Amino acid sequence: MRAWQKPAMVIAAMLAERLGVPQATLAGKVEVDGTTPRAQRVTAAGRADVEAELPAVVSVLEKINEPRYPSFKGIMAAKNKPTSTLSIADLGIDPSLVGLAAAATVVVDSTVRPPRGERTVVTDDATRWPVTTDQLFAVGREGVRADGPLECDVIDDTGIRVLEGATFYAATHLVWLESYLDPGPYGALAIAPTRSTIAACPIRKDTAEITAERLRAFAGDAHEDGPGSLSPDLFWWREGRMSLLERANTGPAALPDEFLRFVASLP
Repeated sequence: MRAWQKPAMVIAAMLAERLGVPQATLAGKVEVDGTTPRAQRVTAAGRADVEAELPAVVSVLEKINEPRYPSFKGIMAAKNKPTSTLSIADLGIDPSLVGLAAAATVVVDSTVRPPRGERTVVTDDATRWPVTTDQLFAVGREGVRADGPLECDVIDDTGIRVLEGATFYAATHLVWLESYLDPGPYGALAIAPTRSTIAACPIRKDTAEITAERLRAFAGDAHEDGPGSLSPDLFWWREGRMSLLERANTGPAALPDEFLRFVASLP
């Protein structure tokens, strides 16, 4: 457990101090015997076995187990679930114990994260290999394909298909998107928000704009939530090639006039 502002990993210790209970932090393994939690604690010197009596605060490292990430379809379905808003009075909490007035710390300054600059890809080593760059990419693509297909779900009435898999290379499957759906003669709208999730839908005259709107929302949410965020942008897939159709977070969402004219010309 750690604060999102900085990986200081002190939240659990601070919470235990405030509650006046024992703590077992940075645990890589936890077992509970009755009222006694036992933890294998990871330290700079190795490992320490600690135990405490309940109630206690126990914090764990992110590698304690294999996390279960929600599916893309599940994330979007959750947005339509009802939510309730409770006030402090509804919860029976004294207002003087919460909020800024009760805060133990004060933010005195903040700085906006600088924009991401240009990156340099060094290819010197690759130029000395006895194969071309195209051959290297071909080997990589075939390796991804050999891992098997992604899981495919149709999630709405426009025919949007979400493709997911336990892989870092889901976006590579866009190269052979036609094996998952029939893009027809006009191609498909596509997104690759995370390394394990992509989504696409064939372009049709009557649904292109609503499809773009939904894919835009899906991409933004999945890219923000992660893990493994890739791109929140919207792409046009045509005959195995991807072209940027709309870049996210650059102003009001709007499809290019050229694309809208193309859609209007469809039969």
